[in-house]
Amino acid sequence: MIYYSGRSSKLPIDPFRVEFLDLNNNHYYHKESLSPIIYIGFCSITGHDSERILQVVLEALEKTGYRAVLSSLAKDDDKLPKNALKIGNVSHDWLFPHVSAVCHHSGAGTTAAGLRAGKPTIIVPFFGDQFFWGNVIEKNGVGPRALPGQNLTTDNLVESFKYVHEPQVRAAAERIRDAILKENGCDEALRAFQTHLPLLRMQSYLESTYTACYQLEEFHLQISRRVAQVLVVSGRIEPTQLHLHSTRY
Repeated sequence: MIYYSGRSSKLPIDPFRVEFLDLNNNHYYHKESLSPIIYIGFCSITGHDSERILQVVLEALEKTGYRAVLSSLAKDDDKLPKNALKIGNVSHDWLFPHVSAVCHHSGAGTTAAGLRAGKPTIIVPFFGDQFFWGNVIEKNGVGPRALPGQNLTTDNLVESFKYVHEPQVRAAAERIRDAILKENGCDEALRAFQTHLPLLRMQSYLESTYTACYQLEEFHLQISRRVAQVLVVSGRIEPTQLHLHSTRY
C-alpha cells in the first residue's frame, strides 16, 4: 500500500489507482496523449435513480473517450470499464489537482473545493441551493448550464464533458482560483459580517458600549438593560414604559 499525503489526511492508494491518476508521473513524456480524468460524485444523493445515472455517466464516458473517478456512485459489485475508477472517501483538496474537471451535485463544500483547485465544473443539482450554485457556475463561465438530475441524459452530459475542456472555460476556472487564493477568507467573512451589522440599531443611545434591549417610545430612545434598571430603580420611569427593542426593521 502506498500513502499520499493530502491537506487533511493521509490517503492510502493502491498501485492501480496510482497508475490511473499517474501519481508517479510515469507518463510524463506522453501525458498529452492520455485522456482527461473527470471527477464525478453525487454522494448518496441519487437515491433510487443511481443505477440510471451511473449508466448515463458510463455511456457519456464511452462516447467522449474521457476517464473518470467515481465517488459514491458505483456500488462495490458494479463492473466498471477500464476508463472508470471507483474511489471511496477521498479529500477533495488532495484529489482535485489530479483531474481536469469536476462533475457533482453542487454541495457548497464540493463546489468551493473545485473552484479553489481551478477546475471547470459541471453541476447536476437535485434540490435546494444546488440550483443556485449551478447558476453561479454558469454565470462565471466556469461550466455549462446546470443539468438537473432527473433530466440527465447521455447526450447533454456528453456536451457538458466537451464544454468543460474548452480553453476559455479552463481559463475562467483558473481566474476564479487565483481570486480565491488571493483572498483571506476569514478576514473577508469578518469584514462582510461587520459591514452588514445594524450598529445604530444595536447600540444603547445613553451608553453606546452596551446593546439596546428596550425602547422608551415616548422619548424615542433605545436603551440597554443596565440603563433601564437604573431608570426604574430611581423612579424615573415605570416598568410598563419599557418595550422590547428589536434590531430588525
